[in-house]
Amino acid sequence: MHNLRVVRSSEPYSDYGNLSGEGARRLLGTPATEPLLTAIRESVQNSWDARLPNTRPTYLLRLRTLSPEEYRFLRKVVFRDLSPDPGSPLRELFRRDEMRVAEICDFGTHGLTGKTRPSEVTEQEDSRFVRFLRNIGAPRREGSHSGGTYGYGKSSMFSLGSRQTVVVDSLTQEQDGASERRFMASRMGEEFYDPATGRSFTGRHWWGVDAPAGGAVDPVRGEGAARLAEGLGMPERQARSGTSVMILDPALEVEWGDQQGLAEHVQKAFLWFFWPKMVPWPGQPLSPMEFALEVEGQPREIPSIDSTPPFHLFAEALQQVRSAPNDEAREVRSLRPKAHLGWMGYQRGLHEERTFGGDRDVGISIPDVSRHVALMRPAELVVKYLEGPPLPNNRLEWSGVFVSSMEKEVERAFAASEPPTHDDWNPKSLPSRSPKRTYVNVALTRIKGLMDELNPEQRDPSGGASEGLAPAADMLGSALLSGEGDRAVPRHRPKTARQSKPRALKLSGLELKQLAVEGQKTVATFRFMVVGRAGTDVVLSADPAIVTEGSGELLDFAPDGEKPEIKGWNLAGENHPPAESLEIRLPEDSSEGELRVTVPVGVAVRPRLAVRGAADE
Repeated sequence: MHNLRVVRSSEPYSDYGNLSGEGARRLLGTPATEPLLTAIRESVQNSWDARLPNTRPTYLLRLRTLSPEEYRFLRKVVFRDLSPDPGSPLRELFRRDEMRVAEICDFGTHGLTGKTRPSEVTEQEDSRFVRFLRNIGAPRREGSHSGGTYGYGKSSMFSLGSRQTVVVDSLTQEQDGASERRFMASRMGEEFYDPATGRSFTGRHWWGVDAPAGGAVDPVRGEGAARLAEGLGMPERQARSGTSVMILDPALEVEWGDQQGLAEHVQKAFLWFFWPKMVPWPGQPLSPMEFALEVEGQPREIPSIDSTPPFHLFAEALQQVRSAPNDEAREVRSLRPKAHLGWMGYQRGLHEERTFGGDRDVGISIPDVSRHVALMRPAELVVKYLEGPPLPNNRLEWSGVFVSSMEKEVERAFAASEPPTHDDWNPKSLPSRSPKRTYVNVALTRIKGLMDELNPEQRDPSGGASEGLAPAADMLGSALLSGEGDRAVPRHRPKTARQSKPRALKLSGLELKQLAVEGQKTVATFRFMVVGRAGTDVVLSADPAIVTEGSGELLDFAPDGEKPEIKGWNLAGENHPPAESLEIRLPEDSSEGELRVTVPVGVAVRPRLAVRGAADE
């Protein structure tokens, strides 16, 4: 430990003028939302932008208390050399008995590559290192192929710590394959005057090595960097390139002692902001990005999309967009000037109980009933959610997704309309009467129009599809097995005293699984169980009918003349084509099945399911 020497350099004011540490923080922006959520949102975006080609990046957040040995290493080695400012809040922080940290880490990314000094950066070669740890407000160089701008994202990480101090460990992966371990600490503090040197300082500090007299330090490199990271218990790198940022004494909205609350706080943020990165592309086994969370050394599982409503509906809407053009995705276009602006997906389903309770008043509040469109650019990072009209029946909810076009001019328009926080599309920020402003304006107007078209009010005279879903959800939710049909057809063989009673053949557990819009049709999926002896040949039949409101009378046709149609069967995981009857051999004594039926507008449908032995008359 003693042969590792880390030294400090502090930025003095020069005759050219400088920005103070506090001014730099203000320039980069003050998060409007809770600091941890802002840091998560911004850092995940930077990690995604910096991912290696053909690599699935991993994002890890750790919230932990340093061990006594790690805390001693932090004070005695990394921050041995503090600024001469006697009023520095960092000195006060190190008087505490313990140190809590938040670590934001990624793997499978380029890391903080490039030159380590701003003066060495060229027009052709950008530097992630310089943009994150040195410069303030410098944009990414056009054509540099470098990921992440590190502007507001950098600010959010410094702002998360009570003393605006971070420790950075990075294993780089340059474009040419070169790799280097780098370690440096940095603080955006308060300006001060040093009587010993007779100079005033901005409050920006760096801890590294090889500082010339009065000059800036360089990062610790190679084996020394790895040993420093190891001494602090930072994640092992091995050959996994990327960056770990340790934020000292993070300011959190949730009490540190409430570990379950902390975990849920982060889990909801991961889901709310980054669920698209958890949805595999069609035909792919893995999602585009992996997320991990640790609280005080204990891994916390990130809930799956399928098990966390309403994100399963958002995921289905996203897949419609990913596979566009198709019968489900709606194209959004501009007529003057002519341009493809993007695709919108839409999915409706039964309301499901939320995984996370709504008793916490901090962090993300997942809507109890979804009626939102997630807006995103082609990178599939959620910009914001547009709230739309509710469905007339509170047993149903819907989710939508709009992904803007990849066409160069359109993509630039949406990117330029975003504030530094990347959480809105504001066409007013674009030049008046410009094509860019038109693109964003038209897209937002058309999205809102689609929300109204797809979710008409209950008394809408046009009788939109939601009027068929609402009564179907109500009427099919009760007494599905009562009335004509929807029951097993009993065997009519005469019994004798010598005959043993055959195993009963029956239907059970008939329920409405989901309602969904497929193209221009609303389709109900009914789930049921066939109970009988495995190996028995049976005939399943269905004669779907219209249920009249009030009397419950069954009709063959809806008022508009449309008849419900069978769309297909599934038994024991095997799909079968549409047919009024299906002859099949039972694979098990209890076999699960599904029947898909179209639901005409404005009515509810009963499937009138029946089952009988194939040998029965």
